[in-house]
Amino acid sequence: MSEHEEILAFAERLIHQATDIYCSQLQRRFLSSALAAERMSYDQLAEECAYSARYVKQDVAPKLWQLLSQAIGQKVTKANVRLVLSAAIEKQTADYSSVADTAVGVTPAPTLLAAEEDFSAAALPLPTAKHTILLVDDEPDNLRLLSDLLDEQGYEVQQAISGEVALRSIATNTTDLILLDINLPDIDGYSLCQQVKSNPAVCDIPIIFVSASDEPWDKVKAFSAGGSDYISKPFKVVEVLAIL
Repeated sequence: MSEHEEILAFAERLIHQATDIYCSQLQRRFLSSALAAERMSYDQLAEECAYSARYVKQDVAPKLWQLLSQAIGQKVTKANVRLVLSAAIEKQTADYSSVADTAVGVTPAPTLLAAEEDFSAAALPLPTAKHTILLVDDEPDNLRLLSDLLDEQGYEVQQAISGEVALRSIATNTTDLILLDINLPDIDGYSLCQQVKSNPAVCDIPIIFVSASDEPWDKVKAFSAGGSDYISKPFKVVEVLAIL
């Protein structure tokens, strides 16, 4: 494992131990880019990962640096992330060595993994279990509104602005529930729901449709495709929370 990969793995472990949150594939790409000192802007990373630049700048990147700052106990940014993480690794390795030196007999030199495991004992708060909800909508304002609402209620929120992005997220991340818009730019919500329900690995994930249409036929199609419930836009906060 290269030094870059070790630091990336260390950062992901810190985040999970501090928040009980696993980095998404998108967050991992951003973190890897920052650690490698790639001269890629958020706009370039957003284009590479097929996300909107606005969503990346206002949601993905700030949340990543917030998670790392919480895990390490100091402000972490794209500019200082490698320096801060390297210092954290050195400190944990030194602490481990100090403890080992006081033990009786010869103790093997600490590895990076050993230092990471030792970090979880007292330096981090106990993790809080959270349910993960995937929001699938091509309107950034809708994503932001629902994300803020669900964050306040203690849910871990993932976002996708297209069917293709949603399917990638479902395949690579743990998802407890999907809130799915019907009208997506690449694949309609009914078809996406059918694909999820036909996959044995993820077919048990409940799917709630969120649509501007309140026609009975649309609701029939949603339930026929495998949906568990249906919310009409503009949705009410109480209605969303009641269904969850």
